[in-house]
Amino acid sequence: MSAAELPSTVRGPDVAVIGWIPELRDLPAAYETLDWNHRFAMWSLFRFSGNPEPAVTSLQDLAALEASREFRLALTIWNVEAVWNDSDEPKFIWNRRATVGFTPYPRPGLARRGYFQGNANEVSDDVSTTDDCIQVSVNFEVRISALADWGQAAATWHRAASASVSLKYSIYRDKRIVIDTSSTCIPSQMHLAGWGEFARNDMTLGPADDVRAFITTGRGPAPVCRNYTCRK
Repeated sequence: MSAAELPSTVRGPDVAVIGWIPELRDLPAAYETLDWNHRFAMWSLFRFSGNPEPAVTSLQDLAALEASREFRLALTIWNVEAVWNDSDEPKFIWNRRATVGFTPYPRPGLARRGYFQGNANEVSDDVSTTDDCIQVSVNFEVRISALADWGQAAATWHRAASASVSLKYSIYRDKRIVIDTSSTCIPSQMHLAGWGEFARNDMTLGPADDVRAFITTGRGPAPVCRNYTCRK
């Protein structure tokens, strides 16, 4: 495009990364090479604390999921606009929500499970601009609750690591949009742009080395080992 044809405003799609623990009765085959206590801990997690797979195709669906407490984390950006004004600095207009999820636990004799809410270790964002690109970077890091953490420590001999999701949203003045996401291997996540799924991390597929690294990290940030890109 020539300079005269470049738009002053470019709108981008809503983006969301939603994390959950799948519901399973049996331990996935990818986990069979873990140590016995790690296998037991992960089997218990899937069997007694798993979530139904989220069905999210709109901001309203996400709100309903958050109200249900059946998720581990959710990072969402919506109402996105990049604005260039020759007389002012470029602007990134957006809404952002980072929601800490829950660890369900069974309550014998009661129809509904209980929930421990996790903790946000960090939510940070940064906006950078050039003449032809506006970029926002967001990092969201969460830990399970203190009670769930001590339960994990008893089973795995390690305190719980922090799970994280990072998102880099780039809007170019020629209307190109690039969305980069990265995350830890746990929990499972769906990565959405325009409320359509462009990538998925399925924690049940392992590999075992990634799961082992997450478990044995201890009280600190787990390794980031998943990276995805969506281009619009």
